[in-house]
Amino acid sequence: MQTLYPEHYSIQLACRQDYPAFFEREIAFRRGMRYPPLVALVNVVVRGKTFAEAMTVAGDLVDKLAPAAASAGFITLGPAPAPLVRLRGEHRVQFFLKGSRRVEMRAALKAALTSTPEVRRRVTVDVDPVNVL
Repeated sequence: MQTLYPEHYSIQLACRQDYPAFFEREIAFRRGMRYPPLVALVNVVVRGKTFAEAMTVAGDLVDKLAPAAASAGFITLGPAPAPLVRLRGEHRVQFFLKGSRRVEMRAALKAALTSTPEVRRRVTVDVDPVNVL
């Protein structure tokens, strides 16, 4: 295994095959950062013909989510350029919803997308994503 961080606890504990110790360190880190599985994370990717178009649509969706976020206790992170900002000729922007109440997050996102049916085909939603590329 190659790494730039051979002293990182995940590498050290993997070398020792010490899963219980890894779990304790990792779950403490995830609790502190409010990462899954302790909270739900929803990755929303918006595609557009131009970067400006994708950013505008994503910003509008985030604005529409703001009232629900305040009342349901979730936060939005972004929008920002996606790690693969251009893919198959389309520009990509992403934002995240982060909170502990999946049902409210889902309902708010569904309402925001329903109110703008012209953009629904340009939006990809991934609940608890394995990766964010």
